[in-house]
Amino acid sequence: MTTAREAAHGVPLGRKIRGICFLSLAMGAFALAGCSDECCTFDGEPIALRATPDGALWFRVRAEGRQGYVLIDTATPVNLWQSRSGRTEALAPRSFEVLSAVNEVPVLRAVFRDVWFVGVPLAAPPTLDGPVFGVLGGEFWRSFSPVLDANEDMQVPTLSMALRQPAGTGFLDTSRYAVLEMDPLGGGQLDVEGEPDFLGLRGPHQFPGSQLVVRACASPAPFTPTDTALPTCCQGDERRLATGVNLALAVSTGLGPLVLSRSAWERVATATGGPPASPAGPAIDVFHPALAAPLSGFGASLPRLALVNLESSVGQDPGACVELGRARRTELVSMSQAQSSSLAHCAEPCDQDPRSPGTALSSAAYAELSGDIPVVVVDDSVALLQALRAEIRPEGPELDGLIGAAALKSLRIELDYRPRPARLILSCQPSASQTCRAVGRCPRLPNEDSTRVCFDLTRHRLPETCDNRGDACD
Repeated sequence: MTTAREAAHGVPLGRKIRGICFLSLAMGAFALAGCSDECCTFDGEPIALRATPDGALWFRVRAEGRQGYVLIDTATPVNLWQSRSGRTEALAPRSFEVLSAVNEVPVLRAVFRDVWFVGVPLAAPPTLDGPVFGVLGGEFWRSFSPVLDANEDMQVPTLSMALRQPAGTGFLDTSRYAVLEMDPLGGGQLDVEGEPDFLGLRGPHQFPGSQLVVRACASPAPFTPTDTALPTCCQGDERRLATGVNLALAVSTGLGPLVLSRSAWERVATATGGPPASPAGPAIDVFHPALAAPLSGFGASLPRLALVNLESSVGQDPGACVELGRARRTELVSMSQAQSSSLAHCAEPCDQDPRSPGTALSSAAYAELSGDIPVVVVDDSVALLQALRAEIRPEGPELDGLIGAAALKSLRIELDYRPRPARLILSCQPSASQTCRAVGRCPRLPNEDSTRVCFDLTRHRLPETCDNRGDACD
């Protein structure tokens, strides 16, 4: 499948960038202003990664004269490096080479120079055949637009480094991509010495917000567009008709499964009539090198999980499950309108803009995963979850958990940090048509002269007559 970058005739890569700073395009190459040391050299082609059995993603690297591994983790807010003293150490610049993880003879794929890391003790999972050097966290990745491709079976996942994604959201919405927009959350200050300023003075390390928190709907009812009739939905019925449980999940490529708090799992189990919210599944430990001990929980699974963009305003957010239901009904309406321009469905009253009677609301982009999605349920009190919740307060929602790389393996994911808002650009793996569906935003039709292309349908417009408008809601 063509990537979003290829489809948009993206920016050529294979350039050097300096520091972790904003890039400008000049003279046909990426030039930089206000930065000193060279940071990163890469060619933009996929780099083979190592995935541990739980699904966490690692760079194979050469550093300090030997080979080892660096964890790729978007949920760790700062960069971490193995402490030589066994204690927390001030920021220091580190350099390493990224190697292909599938070649017995090392193949150089990228070079990172003088990237600043906090020194902390790091543990190594027993499944890795080398030491753990560090964790590349959100403060690094927020300067790029990396593309993660798990290749579904997680045997040879890849990461492609890029500086930006030039394609607009409107183009991507009509090209089988689900674009989720969000402001990176978090940021703060660590009680360690940071980078020196121009006078050589060092204050506490301040790090920017980088947490990507997605709105999710857990266990919604199954949906097959060709087998579903458009339900009557009067004003206010959108909440009654919504199925599933709303969740707020931080994206963590350094973990494998979907990690849910016990309170979130209890909501899911209660709402869906699923298994009891008790340790009924097998005991599972989730490893992270920065944790003193693995996260301990019990295993479970979800039949479906939808990641849903916020289409409504923040102050009027009805929840991911309501917006998922609206997007599904909008698809049924669009199917009818694409088949006939004279007599077809129109938006139900619950999907119309209350400020403009008779005008439909736009529907949200979403990516829906199905099958047995692995879940590990942990206590709400675990330190990792509490730290992430504290980091994103008060701007963000109360986190229900983290969604890891293995839970997202049916998707190709571009973490487009650079624009504001940032974007998660999602598309399904070619072989995952039965377990994955990526749906772009569908804009409303404001009048009879407007047309739209949504849901892989032909271009269509409002019908001359609506066959579902009238009396059911009077």
